[in-house]
Amino acid sequence: MGRRAPSSAGRPSSGRSRLRLTKGERPMKRFITAALFGAAMLSASAAGAAERMIQLKVSGMTCPSCSYQVESSLKRLQGVKQAHADADAGRATVIYDDGRVSVQKMLRALYEAGYPARPAG
Repeated sequence: MGRRAPSSAGRPSSGRSRLRLTKGERPMKRFITAALFGAAMLSASAAGAAERMIQLKVSGMTCPSCSYQVESSLKRLQGVKQAHADADAGRATVIYDDGRVSVQKMLRALYEAGYPARPAG
């Protein structure tokens, strides 16, 4: 009483039935698995295709508070994913979705905040 009969493999049964594929069905399973994996990879690469990084040369940053203001101005824009400003270097690094925000919008936001900028090159 209370003991389970061993399965055909000699292991206790988990209570779940397993789907057994015939030899003809196994290649189809591999094909479906490969197709789904490929579709997932394509959608992941398409989703990240618009992500870009740019370095901006920013004028007027003289202290950590200035860096914070520059970062805040950039992060307020929809499409900016990350922004880091370095007052000592006079640069800001921005990771953004170019389908949602343009470099011109970033430059305009910094100009309006009192920090004229241009793409570093």
